[in-house]
Amino acid sequence: MRLGLSIPGTVGPAGRSLESTLARCLDLGIVVVEVAIDTLEIELEAPVPTVPIEPPPADGLAFGLLELEEDVLRDSYELAKQTFDAQVQAWRTTVALAPLADLRRVWHEADVSIEIVRVPHLVLWSDDEVDYACRVARAVGARTLTTCASLAGPRRLVALADRHDLQLSFTNDETTSAAELGRILQHDDSITVGVDIDAWTTGGLGSPVPFLKEHAPRISHVRVKNVDKTLLVEVLRLIRDNAWTLPVMLAIDQTGDAWLSAARDALDDCEAALR
Repeated sequence: MRLGLSIPGTVGPAGRSLESTLARCLDLGIVVVEVAIDTLEIELEAPVPTVPIEPPPADGLAFGLLELEEDVLRDSYELAKQTFDAQVQAWRTTVALAPLADLRRVWHEADVSIEIVRVPHLVLWSDDEVDYACRVARAVGARTLTTCASLAGPRRLVALADRHDLQLSFTNDETTSAAELGRILQHDDSITVGVDIDAWTTGGLGSPVPFLKEHAPRISHVRVKNVDKTLLVEVLRLIRDNAWTLPVMLAIDQTGDAWLSAARDALDDCEAALR
């Protein structure tokens, strides 16, 4: 059984360095992780807004704003966001990835593998940005690039990932049906899917076990967060008893000092489920 961590959401406050994350992984006995690309971009010193870019209140009138004031705030926010997004997009096409090679070496020497890089809504990125995401994944030694499940994604993204010899994975959220994941797999034999157990059950899909049994060779990883212990036992034992090599990534809600204790508790729950 390959138990790993999904980062961030598992390492405490945003901006925590991957150096401290590695120390926590070693403390917990973790040898495989899934890392969000924005966490890696911190290591690359990605641009940050010079002033906070925050959307106006959803109902400005309820906060005492005049309708004209609400419109001005919304327009100002959209312009600031578009300007910053364009800055980040330009940065992605020119940034040197050498720091990630150093990062890969440090993690490799510690025997902890960055196996999956996660990019939410990759389908919305330009081809140049997708190429950048693939290069980032390869730079840290990842084998898989995963993104949100999208029926529009495979048509364009699979060819871009293939250029970099990367496995492309689509992970479900609360709105994804089992049928949609199945249709994504039908697009190309090289495509895989990640199964987020919490999103699966929250979305009202029942047990993921039948889907796991049917598609095991095409599943890149299973993500576990806030999972009913009975279901956790069933899923983990299914993976163990069938000797599937897919990693189980634990996502932890707590941040700060509470994170380490929560991560240990999650690992203890997994170990108890496997007894």
